[in-house]
Amino acid sequence: MTTWYSLWWVSLLFFIPYAILLSIGHELYRRFVIGHTFVIILLFCCITPFYFYPIGITETWVILKYFLITICLLLISFMRIQKFKQVELRSDFQRLMWKLSVSSCCYSERTLFIVVYILLILSMFDSILIEYLSHYYFNSLCGILLCITIPIPKKLAYPVQEWIIEPQSSFYALSVRLRCSWVLIYTSWNLCFIYTIFPTQLIKQGFLVFVPLITALVDVKKFNIWLSARIYTQSMFYFAYLVICVYRFSSDYIMTSNIDEILEENVLHKIDDHINNRLFVTVWAVFNFIVGAFYTMWWFQWVYKQNKRKYRVLQTTDMDDEYGILYTDKDFCIDDDEEDDEDVDEDNVSHDVKAENILQNNNKGILGAQI
Repeated sequence: MTTWYSLWWVSLLFFIPYAILLSIGHELYRRFVIGHTFVIILLFCCITPFYFYPIGITETWVILKYFLITICLLLISFMRIQKFKQVELRSDFQRLMWKLSVSSCCYSERTLFIVVYILLILSMFDSILIEYLSHYYFNSLCGILLCITIPIPKKLAYPVQEWIIEPQSSFYALSVRLRCSWVLIYTSWNLCFIYTIFPTQLIKQGFLVFVPLITALVDVKKFNIWLSARIYTQSMFYFAYLVICVYRFSSDYIMTSNIDEILEENVLHKIDDHINNRLFVTVWAVFNFIVGAFYTMWWFQWVYKQNKRKYRVLQTTDMDDEYGILYTDKDFCIDDDEEDDEDVDEDNVSHDVKAENILQNNNKGILGAQI
């Protein structure tokens, strides 16, 4: 009998408090973005020398992931800080951070949202590519579907604003309208990727995936806050992982996570006794792909309906110059708060009524002009 059976609880005692700290850290990041951003910049500078340190392939991959995710986090932080008004900056440090954010990110919010959107897709693409090269095609296809269905910022594809920085009452937090279904599919896809490619990392990455999920479930904003929590927890986890690996601050039973070995010995081997483990992974991947395909079909149908409503309203503007009918922005925008993800068809009624009212106004204008 190996000794790691008596040490499995050390891994559990290490990762549960760390997961709690990540959750608390994200809440502090939401409430005190200026000071927290300064800490993130310091940590980012500390990791930079790791590029020149002779480490393994896994750690090199983690470094690249850390830099990509942390750049996303810093861009989001700078956008949030730029929302502060001068009267809200009460110290020289806060004013210095505000000037730093303005000078570092002099682009518009629209451009920065698009950059973050592209970086998020790139952060998922490496996992998709690794699975494809490892011949796990179905889970790789599921990852592609997830990339396609990420909400697009700044009304680039449909007239609904799904990427916003909340007002002051919400601490200028990032809010991205992710659906519950998308988050659950992403969680299953990511766990399947870890299980097939890095099985010894399953418990550590499992904590990392479930922290933003639990945070979203208990938060008032629900899944609108999931992306912010996911980016933050990933960045902080990769930083701690690199520090522990490079400087060897822990013994083997922490970083190798003996609880993963116990899981492999008591669960995975029993699965192999009844069914082939490759078959188990294939069934899991196929399930992810099928559910992802159904969600993708719903997603494109939803996008089509949003554009159809906007086009229906825009058709009524052709006679504006001739009859002098005026429209406000409310006539053309679709109130995102009225959109219910669970039952889209019920929401169609309110927007159809809006379009019919505009058409009736046009008819009245025409009759008035004829009289």
